Amino acid sequence: LGLLGMVADAVLDGEVATTQAVPIAITYEKVVEAGSYARELAGGEKRKEDLGALLGARRVLRSRNGRIDLRIGEPFGIAEALASAGAPIGAPEAVRKAAVRRLGHRVMYAIGQTTPVTPSALVAASCLATVTRAIRRSDLDRRASWLAARARARGARFATALAEDFGGAITRALGLLASSGDVEVRGDEGDGLIVVPDERRIRLEYYKNNLIHALGDASIVARAILVGARGAETVTTAVVRERALIASRLLKNELIFRPGAGFDSIFVGILDELEADAWIHRDGDRIVPTAEGREALPVLAGLTASYLEAYRHTVRTVETSPMIAGREFSAKLVSVGERALLLGNLRRSEAISRPIFESAVDFLRVEGALNDRGKLERIAADLEAVLFAEV
Repeated sequence: LGLLGMVADAVLDGEVATTQAVPIAITYEKVVEAGSYARELAGGEKRKEDLGALLGARRVLRSRNGRIDLRIGEPFGIAEALASAGAPIGAPEAVRKAAVRRLGHRVMYAIGQTTPVTPSALVAASCLATVTRAIRRSDLDRRASWLAARARARGARFATALAEDFGGAITRALGLLASSGDVEVRGDEGDGLIVVPDERRIRLEYYKNNLIHALGDASIVARAILVGARGAETVTTAVVRERALIASRLLKNELIFRPGAGFDSIFVGILDELEADAWIHRDGDRIVPTAEGREALPVLAGLTASYLEAYRHTVRTVETSPMIAGREFSAKLVSVGERALLLGNLRRSEAISRPIFESAVDFLRVEGALNDRGKLERIAADLEAVLFAEV
């Protein structure tokens, strides 16, 4: 784990007496480097800094890019965290590695809990919730309100702008994204359309991912309800639990779940929250989505759609192509993904993401599926069990 591993080694070797981990989160209403970010996600190389880029920074600094939100979370002792993970001072190497991985998970979770929900994240997530190219402005406002309600129920922090004036913050974020061409606003605010160019979805994915820390687990449960029901009006809790467990295992490299909390505790807690907000009601062992829930649950489920599509694309490519080492295979996944998008076999352009492809390949490697057809087919079946036809 790089620097964190070096710090942990120093603590476990007794070389430092007191070391604290301090979660810090910095979020932006508008990201200046969004174009570079999107290019790198799509497989491009990071451009080297040069004098031209330095001189060009003056133009960027003169433009309006919204607010920066800096949050500092609760510090915790690294020695105590390692000890609770099973590695006291002087622990052997094998024990250390496992404890440092758990420490890394705790650090990432703490950063996620420190990260506030931003207006840009709500706008981007609302636009990317479905695969349609445009949504009504009124629908965007409803989706943003739904997602904010779920984030509040999850105990998420909110950017100051949202706390001061929720509607105004959403409007300003929409304007900032429109100014950079990430969305196009047509018509008046009341009955206007928000158009999302397909090539800009990957840029919006960056902002959306600032929300996933707060709603990843809730998105999995929403998806499990929808795929479990498959169009029926009700679904058993057991089926929803099974599908949610499948999705959480598939996305263990992408999402950070609450340390120390068991799956069932999180699962039941989310169902309680959905029922309290009247998205579902429970009738014995069955879950019944309400009228509002049938509209809102796909929006929540959409937060994890790009990850699952990317994983399915990776599995399909491994099934049909000989495995190539490292970055060459990532490049192949990108090129095959672009073709699949044109043919309609891939619905979301934001699923064409080199980092997610690399993470998916790592998942398959750890699961032993890269050279085992049976395991690969089981993972393919699991992916089909948690994906549904989006509109």
